[in-house]
Amino acid sequence: MNNQVVKFYQKNWFIWLSLFLFAPLGIILLWANKKYSKSVRIVFSVIFSLLFVFVVTINNDSKTTQGNNIQSNVVKNDIQNTQESQKETILSSEENDRNINTKNTDTVKQKNNTIVYDVATIIRTVDGDTIEVNIGEKKEKVRLIGVNTPETKHPSKEVEVFGVEASNYTNKQLYSDRKVYLEKDVSDRDKYGRLLRYVWLELPQDKPENELKSKCFNAILVAEGYAQVATYPPDVKYSEYFVKFQKEAQELGKGLWGVAEKNQESIANTNTNNNTNNTSSDIITKIELSDGKQYTLNPDTKYVGSSGSNKYHRINCRWAKKINPQNLVQFKSKEDAESKNYAPCKECNP
Repeated sequence: MNNQVVKFYQKNWFIWLSLFLFAPLGIILLWANKKYSKSVRIVFSVIFSLLFVFVVTINNDSKTTQGNNIQSNVVKNDIQNTQESQKETILSSEENDRNINTKNTDTVKQKNNTIVYDVATIIRTVDGDTIEVNIGEKKEKVRLIGVNTPETKHPSKEVEVFGVEASNYTNKQLYSDRKVYLEKDVSDRDKYGRLLRYVWLELPQDKPENELKSKCFNAILVAEGYAQVATYPPDVKYSEYFVKFQKEAQELGKGLWGVAEKNQESIANTNTNNNTNNTSSDIITKIELSDGKQYTLNPDTKYVGSSGSNKYHRINCRWAKKINPQNLVQFKSKEDAESKNYAPCKECNP
């Protein structure tokens, strides 16, 4: 802002006083002096009048220019204030976003996709495929989607083979206070009120399916042989990958699949010894069926199926345990089952 000093003869009141006082006075004195001819006095009178009009016009233009300058300065100030206000708003908005991202740790959204992950903290593991977590300040039980570990705490069943190992593995990996990321598929809860979720140890940076085997604990359980695939529609988002991981674990004899192979070898050796010493068809193998009871199988039985289904299973497959005793069908080999129009189970992949 200019703080220039305005001299008195530059002020409006002095200019107007000079115009209205001296200009008419000069004309009057001019006409009062008789030594000038009439024509000369008329010429001077016109000149005085024109000067008067000219000065008035210049003064008005000056006022207009000054007013425009003031208005222009006001507009500039308004624009500057608006820009500063917008900058403050943007900065405030960015600060709020940072605060929100810092404070809101209950959910995380990936940049490159629309998946929303609930951030949770492990409280404890219940068994191999069930955990208890805190989401925010709420305690929840979580059932891992798409997998089934051998039972260790079922109220009506004994501890199953490799169940303790699977439970210990989950307890070791999902230790207390560990942060995990929960992904929902379609269903929210099961009939027991447990959340149904995929449990991620780290957020995937690429497409989730590309990092399942290294970061999704559900997939890790299957890939390492601690769990079988358990597909329950509509929660089948990663089931195709889980089946692939299970097949790889079976081929490598990992975890429970290694135990199953050893059991099969033990049964085969027992069968051989018994057949050497006894020519009768004694029943030496047992299987638990849908009623929870143990049933004996023929010594040469390697696969089982149901007359009410077209699938055949390994003896230790969880679906084999759901067969009704009255519908049990026994097979000596894969060829035997497939010759009777039975197809291999997609989970145990006999």
